[in-house]
Amino acid sequence: MASICLRQGRVVSVDETLDDLTVVTVSLAVPVESGETRIDSLKACVYKGITPTPTPGDLVVVNTLGVELGLGTGGYGFVLINLSKRLPDLSQDVHSGHIVKLRYTPLQTCVLSVEEELSPYHSKLRDERLSLEGKPVVCAELHSALPAIVAGVKAYDPSLSICYVMTDGGALPLAFSKTVRKLKSMSLLQSTVTVGHAFGGDLEAVNVFSGLISARHIANADVIVVAKGPGIVGTGTPLGHTGMEQGEAANAAFRLNGVPILIPRLSEADDRERHSGISHHFVSVLRYCVYCPTIIPVASETPHVYAELEDCLASLQASQQHRLVKAASGPGLDLASRRGIELSTMGRSVSQEPAFFAQAAAGGWFAGRVARLGLDRSALLGACWASPEHLGDSG
Repeated sequence: MASICLRQGRVVSVDETLDDLTVVTVSLAVPVESGETRIDSLKACVYKGITPTPTPGDLVVVNTLGVELGLGTGGYGFVLINLSKRLPDLSQDVHSGHIVKLRYTPLQTCVLSVEEELSPYHSKLRDERLSLEGKPVVCAELHSALPAIVAGVKAYDPSLSICYVMTDGGALPLAFSKTVRKLKSMSLLQSTVTVGHAFGGDLEAVNVFSGLISARHIANADVIVVAKGPGIVGTGTPLGHTGMEQGEAANAAFRLNGVPILIPRLSEADDRERHSGISHHFVSVLRYCVYCPTIIPVASETPHVYAELEDCLASLQASQQHRLVKAASGPGLDLASRRGIELSTMGRSVSQEPAFFAQAAAGGWFAGRVARLGLDRSALLGACWASPEHLGDSG
């Protein structure tokens, strides 16, 4: 049975106010224990449109589940109810759209989805001939790869328009991402689409297929980046992680006449054996999920990664399905450094995980090249899955 941790507390201070998100400090009425740590107060997020914005002294109810379990939420709680404020009158907004996200939960909310009848884009999206027109779709597992990918694209050609399609395998509110907020404020990221139960993008879409088409034909993106929001679910099992979305996005991109580009997840500093070197998550994506041919860019500066990926594809009998290509990571990483873009994954910096960010930057650089020069898709066509036997017995 599902469970939830709700605690009462009072707002001590309002620490940050943004368009869709306010961060407050809440003093808990009853301290909670997390392992050997006693928590008397915590930072908490308040999402516009869900909870009235608090002021100091307000009595609130906070969801502290992630903090109490020590999950990777950055130490944040989430304000569910403000007991000191009247409920907002959203009656004028309820009818602006009828696609419900977070369905059948106490937090279900309406959005105006691009596909629905009330949307100004409905008639355009009814055209079944719409495709991605050969545009590159960069598919990453971790949200932390996004800034390096974007930097790589812009280093190749700063005039290229980039759209980020956020799936629902991590954080659901786009407003939680400081990365997206900064990239947009620096004009490095032009637009966003939230799909599935993720919400808060410039455009809302029902699923990744319509999200990709919206990125191309409504946001007019030259390059599309698909990744979940901050956070990821993992269990240490081959299939029990939301990283599998990476393969699903690649399949969708290929079926819609895009060029799927996979960013490998790897680590040189993770003390968990399953994520050391090529992550078992990426191996599972290749082995179980991706049925289409893809391109896997590898930073020219990391030849050891190229060799590891060659061995990985050979062991999966997938060498004919995926194309390893060498691409430059230096331009993207240099741009990120010059522009003050913070690169961090699982709390580790670019100096601790140079290969991870090198692959992301190289993937962005290669995507920029495809967007500007094009790519003959017939050259990409490899061995798609014909039957489960294609998997072989190894892996």
